[in-house]
Amino acid sequence: MRTQRARRAALFLYCCAIFALSSRHGYPEIERHFPLWMPDPGILAHFMIYFGLGLVAWNTFKHEKAAWLSRRAAMAAFIFTALYGVTDEIHQLFVPGRNMQARDFIMNTLAAAAAAYCATRRAAATEKNK
Repeated sequence: MRTQRARRAALFLYCCAIFALSSRHGYPEIERHFPLWMPDPGILAHFMIYFGLGLVAWNTFKHEKAAWLSRRAAMAAFIFTALYGVTDEIHQLFVPGRNMQARDFIMNTLAAAAAAYCATRRAAATEKNK
């Protein structure tokens, strides 16, 4: 029970960190370290951040007591992460200097799907080796 609370807390804190990052007006200190050939470092950042959120969500849902949730942890993590990506983009409508972009939502959703896929494959491989 204690470890499950820690997993839930980690998921909550990860979401809070994303919210805090989304509340800032741009990231010029990050953008100047990327090479000129990369058109928008935000695309890669969205993928990495939401891939991480998908993994944390999967780990949280996989260990829930409710059998229906733990059996469908990958789908639940995908839905949770994709929906959080939508709320993040809506939140950015209200942040000066930020805007809602469909490509960011698409990247968030792709990252959620990739995380669910990778977590499921890893769990299957671990189960097979037991």
